[in-house]
Formats: sequence, structure tokens, C-alpha cells
Amino acid sequence: MHRKNLYLFIVISLITVFYITGCSSKKRITVADVGDDKITLYEFEKEFLKSIGNNLDSAKKTTLKDRMVFLDLLIKYKLKVLDGREKGLLESPELKNEVSDFKKQYMINYVIDKEIVEPKIKQLYERKKYEIRASHIFIPLQRTALPQDSVNAYQKIDVILKRLNSGEDFSLVASEMSEDPSLKLNGGDLYWITGGMTIPEFEDAIYNTKPGKYTEIPLRSNFGLHIVKVTDKKKRVESVRGSHILIQEQRDSLNNIIDSIGTLDKAKDILNRLKNGENFEALANQFSNDPATSGRGGDLGFFERRRFVPSFDSVAFTLNVGEISDLIRTPMGWEVLKITEIKEYQPYETQKDNLKNLFKRSELFRESQREYLKKAREFYGLQIDNGAVVIFAAKIDTAKIIGGQNLDSIFSEMEKNITLANISGQNITIKNIIDYLKIPNEISNMMATNQNLQLLVESTADNIIYTLIAEDKNFEKDDEFKEEMEVFENGFLVSKVELSEIMSKVKITENEMLNYYNTNKETYKYTEKDSVKYRTFDEVRAMISNILQDERKKSVENQYISALKQKYPVKIYEDKLQEAFME
Repeated sequence: MHRKNLYLFIVISLITVFYITGCSSKKRITVADVGDDKITLYEFEKEFLKSIGNNLDSAKKTTLKDRMVFLDLLIKYKLKVLDGREKGLLESPELKNEVSDFKKQYMINYVIDKEIVEPKIKQLYERKKYEIRASHIFIPLQRTALPQDSVNAYQKIDVILKRLNSGEDFSLVASEMSEDPSLKLNGGDLYWITGGMTIPEFEDAIYNTKPGKYTEIPLRSNFGLHIVKVTDKKKRVESVRGSHILIQEQRDSLNNIIDSIGTLDKAKDILNRLKNGENFEALANQFSNDPATSGRGGDLGFFERRRFVPSFDSVAFTLNVGEISDLIRTPMGWEVLKITEIKEYQPYETQKDNLKNLFKRSELFRESQREYLKKAREFYGLQIDNGAVVIFAAKIDTAKIIGGQNLDSIFSEMEKNITLANISGQNITIKNIIDYLKIPNEISNMMATNQNLQLLVESTADNIIYTLIAEDKNFEKDDEFKEEMEVFENGFLVSKVELSEIMSKVKITENEMLNYYNTNKETYKYTEKDSVKYRTFDEVRAMISNILQDERKKSVENQYISALKQKYPVKIYEDKLQEAFME
């Protein structure tokens, strides 16, 4: 397997979700014996969830047949791992180098997750249990504003607070005083918000303010000053599934509505028919003007809060399963909605990876990482030799991005040993900088300014800091870390085994392809100008090659797996498999 593909495989393998209700007990339940090894119920659930996008509700609805099919894949994977280990592939220099490189990089990510990400996403998870309806009054003020502009902005805020403190209605004051043009006409209403949807300082404010109250101290953001009021707070659901019937407004060439009364009457008639017990899906198929859903009973699938316009959204998240709405006015016309499913807020472990991804895309992550590293640099005593950095920078082309320069050739072997910084007794040299730039990083795409080169030195030091933290906290002994390292090793073993035992034996000859072409020639027939023609062999050669290779691969793999099952007997416990995804 090529290195790029191998790493893709590893990345996919490491997107691991832990459904741990009764986790310790599920690790003791065996669903299959594979030789002297076994597949536990915990392992089965973890991998199955990963394969269906971590959807626990869907997993609970799977049949025993679905689970048996997936278990068969896990068994084949386990057999290949056992064979690879017995063949001693773990001892190959190639694997040792791969494991060493991966371990260094993964440990950095592991430290970031444990020290920075997980403490924050636990808070994010708790916050996302609720949704908050908030309004704000906004006065713009850039961070780089002139002193007089700051004075003017705070004077406006003082006036606003005096009006609010005297008992004036928040929405009225917002309409008159707020400088947010998109919200001024609706009293500053921001609609429903949950964790991870807005800037950190704003999110902190709304989650620390009780419904009916507003922030009496102005909130400062990069955009300006805010007074925030929480108007409501309630438990949220993950998403809802609904079906709708759209009776669309008819418009002329100037976009003017035609016969609005007729459209409304038609919508009312459909609503009355629904109230009298007619089938929602049948009426949607017959009358809905939404081409995307009218052929499937109006089904919109699952959707989260804020996907649709507020008039539709606000109704969708108040209905119960099976309940049908009254007429809803939307920009498209008149709609009737029926809720068919509600997905409740999922357990933390099933959302852990999604929360990580959400958090790592946020400004809060970057802010938290900067603050964490600032303290760590002080703790481990990072000292940068500014004179050496100036010498380093002098040989760099400031007109190019950092990653667009071949530092390996710019600096001599002697120069590569120049120390640019020291941390906890370890020297950081130009060679360390060059090695750092070989791994994915954000700095490579930055211009080679003196400021960014200083940042490059700090970032190189940060990788060493993460290693020091890992050593101090003994993260290498963590069960989770060891488990992920085993996932990497197994993925590498399977790729090597498949290459040597399967792919190397899948060879298709020219004669085989010609025979297939002649046997299936009718498949390649087409008509042109009332004349029957056939695609030539050369035109379909690649297609035939793929077909035959797939067939041969399945045959070779089946033979290989059968032989492995003789060597490593397999026993399946179907009764234990039926216990999967139970609370």
C-alpha cells in the first residue's frame, strides 16, 4: 500500500467512537473467538458505530443479519492481523520506522486532545444539552479603534444601560439603539443558539445569564460591544425528522404574487383533509409543490435547529411525533408539517469525535491552545536566542512563503547545528526547524517575515513541549493511547498481508480479457444512426481488467481466509451479538 493510502487508512481507523454504557462489562463479553484471540462486544460496537457515522439510534435498529455481516468483516480483519503478526512483519525495519514516526506525531495530537480539547468539549457537551434564545444590542468598536471612538462607543452603551435599568423594553431599546442592521427591526432577536455556534465570549455570556435577565456589564468582542439578553432556555433535541406539504405562491414575470387567496384556500383545503384523517404522504405526493420531496411523501429527512426559516423551524421543534401543524407561512408559500421522528440528545461518548471536530474549528480552540502553550513555555523555560534567529532569518527569502523554500539546501550542515532556542535543557537547532516543516503545519503557508519566523521557532519548540508533557504525565501508558497505537500497527499489518497474500496473486492476462470480451460482447453493443455497433476491445480494456481483477481478488481472498480459518478456528456467539447497543 502506498504511504499516502496507508495514512488515509490510519486516519479513518483513528476516527474512533466509544459507546461506553457498561463499557467495562462489554469488554468482557465475547462475540467471536478467532484462534486464541477474540472480538469483544465493546470492540464490535465501537467499530460498527464508526461505520455508520456514530448514529446510535440507527445501530439499535439493526437486525442480527446486519450485525453478522459486519462481524464477518471484523473476523477477516482479525485473521489477517494474526497472520501478519505470526509472519513477523512487526519486526520489519519499515514498520519500525513507520511506528516511530506515527507515534511521535500521534503523541502530540494525544496531548492536545487530553490537555486542551477534552476539558473544553465536556463543557461544550453540557452546554449543547440546552438551547438558548437570546437578543442583543450591538455597538461596533474595532480592537484597533482610536481612543475617541472607544469613548463614543462606551457612552452609547451607558445610555442603553440606563434605559434598560429604568425598565424600558429590551426589544424597543434594541430597535432604536442597536447598530446591528440585520437584527434592528426584530428587537435584536438572535433566535435559538446552542454551544459551539457563536464566539466564545458571547457563548459564555448567554450561558451565564438567567432567562429574562441581560448582561449589565457590556460584553467586548472583536466586533464591538454587546448587551445580551436571554429570553428563553430549554433542553434541546439533536434533530427532528419531518414531512411537509408545500403549496407554493404563484408569481408573474415581475415576481408579483398571483392569486394569493386561491393559494391559501388550497392550503386550507389540504389541512382540513388531513384533520379528517386522510393520509399525509398520499396528499404530499399529490399536491406538494416541492419537487425534492413530493415523490417521497414530503419527507425532509432529519434536520437540526436553524436549518429552515424561523417561521418553519419554530413550529418543527415544538411538535410531537405524529403531530401535524396548522398552516405555516414561509417565503415559499403555505406549508403543513408533520413530525415523524425525534432524535434525542446523544450520550457524550457517541458525540466525542464530532464535538472534537467542532471545537477544533472554533476560535476558542486556538485561544485555548495559545493560552496553554504560553503557560507551558514559561513552565519549561523556553529561551529564544534572538541573535541566532536574526542570523537564521538573514538567509531566508522574505518574498516567499516559508514552506516554499528549500531550507535543507540553503543552510550548510554546520549551520544546521546552530542553536536558535533552548527548552528544559534541549537545544532547538535549524535542523529541528527543517524537520518540523516536513510535517503538516499552518506556518508553511505564511510569508517568511521576521514575525512569522519567530513564530516558526516557537512552534518547533511547542512540539518538544508536547513531548515533555507526555513524558511527565506518562501518557504512553494510557490504555487509550496503547489502543490507538495497536490500531495503527494492525492497519499496517493488514495492508502488508493483503499486498503479499492477495494483490500479488491477482494477475490478469491479455487472453483472459479477450475471452471475457468475446463472451460478453453483447454488453458493449450500441446503436448509431440506425446501425448496430460494438465498442472495441481497446475501448473497454480498462473496464474488463477491473471486473476481472475484482473477481480474482474475491476468489483469492476467499481461499486465503478459508486457509486462515483452518489455522485460527473461528467461533461466533450470536446470542451475545444480539445484546449489542442495549443500554
